[in-house]
Amino acid sequence: MQREPYVRSNDVALLIARICLAALFLFGATRKLGNPIGLAPLIAAKGLPFPEVLSALALLAEIGGTVLLLTGFIPRFTAIGLAVFVVMATWIGHSFWTYPPEAQAGQVIHLFKNVAIIGGLVLYLASGPGRFSLSVKRTPLVGARGPNI
Repeated sequence: MQREPYVRSNDVALLIARICLAALFLFGATRKLGNPIGLAPLIAAKGLPFPEVLSALALLAEIGGTVLLLTGFIPRFTAIGLAVFVVMATWIGHSFWTYPPEAQAGQVIHLFKNVAIIGGLVLYLASGPGRFSLSVKRTPLVGARGPNI
């Protein structure tokens, strides 16, 4: 017996969603590769300790998050970890109220873009990675699903 068509399309949709989210973090990581500690001045301006270390950790989070999203491995950890990363990145880089009035509109757009990313990560947390992932429990039962989230 085959799986229901909507189940297959949901699995494909979850894969596409993971790829889209991963592309965003991959883009951020590639921009940081040339200067892994380039965020240090922004981090230091927020009064956080060890800005160079935190800047390098941001790069590692984006690279690791990309790999984990693409593979669908440990989805809960990935979703929560990346959501925390996005919250911190938003606070560090897009505190629109600290910018001059002419720059606030652009920062508000970035703020709400990040809110949407967090929403996508919450959906990932709730739905799991889908069948096309390393976290799926393989079972001989027909039609059985069970992402290991």
